[in-house]
Amino acid sequence: MPPNADALKLLLPVTLEGDFPADLELEGKHLDSVQARADDLLQESFANSAFELLARWESVYGLPVSPDDPLQVRHDRVLQKMRELGRLDRAYFIQMAAAYGFTVWIDELHPLMAGWGYCGDELGDDDSDWCWRIWVIAGNGYFFRAGESCAGECLSYSYDQLLLDLLNELKPAHTFVEILWA
Repeated sequence: MPPNADALKLLLPVTLEGDFPADLELEGKHLDSVQARADDLLQESFANSAFELLARWESVYGLPVSPDDPLQVRHDRVLQKMRELGRLDRAYFIQMAAAYGFTVWIDELHPLMAGWGYCGDELGDDDSDWCWRIWVIAGNGYFFRAGESCAGECLSYSYDQLLLDLLNELKPAHTFVEILWA
């Protein structure tokens, strides 16, 4: 007998005969299904456990949705976006890449100027003032994990494109990002 059917019986002052026990059991089943759905929706209210409403979370934060992305990547992308405070210094972007599992170094390019440049420096041009060269030293990917991944997902996933999209989205508007793999 469903747990809610037992609770409904306790509400009655007397034991009823006839069709009432079957009615109480049916009502108990309905209450059990509503309670199960409420528990599911409670889980959906947290980004790290959302499944049905994950696309909604991504749209609220303006994240790109790719059907090939594993569930773990999508959860991590939403959580990272929620935690972002935003800054424009190199340390912030290095720290942000580290949160996604990348070790990077960022060079800010400048045109070669007398008194500032050294022998062997890259010449550059006037546009290089607005270029960040990001060296990816190490990076890892996601691996399929029971309980965190879904059926049909890849067993492993490299998110190189994720890093590029993230940096292009958050970089200062007047800059150009160039990514090189060391």
